[in-house]
Amino acid sequence: MEDQKVSLSKIIAENTQANQILEDEVRNLKESIEKEKECAQMKLQDKGEAFNTVFKELTDLRKEKETMEKEFISEKELFKNEVTNLKEDVSEKTSKIDALTSEIKETLGKLKEQTEGIIL
Repeated sequence: MEDQKVSLSKIIAENTQANQILEDEVRNLKESIEKEKECAQMKLQDKGEAFNTVFKELTDLRKEKETMEKEFISEKELFKNEVTNLKEDVSEKTSKIDALTSEIKETLGKLKEQTEGIIL
């Protein structure tokens, strides 16, 4: 009977020791998982902040592009109007030149007639 008690005490001691080892291992695994979880959360937070920064920059670039396109269209219209005005000016001046050229030819023709009348 005494041997049984000693044998059972040994078994209980071994099981208690094995149980303690397993509990330590579980605690270590939980700590390891918690550390990995914290690390993953920090990485996720960093990536989230980077995403937000990139998204804000993209939004700013889109707004800048939109503004530049509007300015370009406005300037293009301004240049079109300016070209149209210049064409009109050239047309008016060409008409004036043609009219003056005709007038000069007419005057030269009259002058030539008058000069011929004087010479004769």
